[in-house]
Amino acid sequence: MVRILYGVAGEGMGHAVRSRVVIEHLQKYHEVRIVAASKAYHYLSSHFPVDEIDYFKIIYKNNRAANALTALNNAIRFPLILSKGWKIQRIIKDFDPDIIITDFEPLVAYFGVAHGIPVISIDNQHIITDALHDGIAKGFGIEEALTKAVIHSFIIKADRRFITSYYGLKAQKKGSVVISPLLRKEIFSLKPKDKGHILVYQTSTSNASLLPALRGIDR
Repeated sequence: MVRILYGVAGEGMGHAVRSRVVIEHLQKYHEVRIVAASKAYHYLSSHFPVDEIDYFKIIYKNNRAANALTALNNAIRFPLILSKGWKIQRIIKDFDPDIIITDFEPLVAYFGVAHGIPVISIDNQHIITDALHDGIAKGFGIEEALTKAVIHSFIIKADRRFITSYYGLKAQKKGSVVISPLLRKEIFSLKPKDKGHILVYQTSTSNASLLPALRGIDR
């Protein structure tokens, strides 16, 4: 049995839902301790015991990530993020994990590197940094560099990276592998039906034009 410390990012719901699938499987064979923030904490704590931490929040404006506001907000909140994150240090001391797994949760990755604990990354963000992309539109060099810098700063080092993706790209970095999305067993039990509905996934509430656009669909 391996002791695993599992950290889950709190921005959006994708990290939490995916992590539930992995954690349910790991708990059959290993001892798992979970830390999560915000939406991930509230979702996962309804299924497992979870320690709550804080997180780096993305600020949206006009349906786009507002980089300056995001940086300012997280700079102001950084003492709170760090104070709650220090809980991870105590967990590592008491739980003595053999492995750390992170779904884009940076603090567990930082502490794992600091303590020399192997770190495994499971997320979709590294498809941007670790896969070979062809035919990318020109004129977005600054956005590309900034996005890659954020990803590298969140997960500064991982011994293995499992990258979920809907499309068939190949990983080009050593230690990285692209895998299919990890789905809940409830999804597998469903039978797809077309009853004319349209499913929309929206993280930000700043997209004021979304509802009028959806109401204008003639179906």
